[in-house]
Amino acid sequence: MIVIREGDHAMARRSSLWHRTVATVVNELLHPEVPPRGLTAAGCSATEPLLL
Repeated sequence: MIVIREGDHAMARRSSLWHRTVATVVNELLHPEVPPRGLTAAGCSATEPLLL
């Protein structure tokens, strides 16, 4: 899970950060032949929610 700071309505209030984050993660998940990196790898291996 990735939590956006001050994100009670992140899709509206912090839309550019929300959009970039989702686009990055989805893009990496759609290419399973390449190991996840960066935010995607951190999110997949985290034991606690990540806070952006």
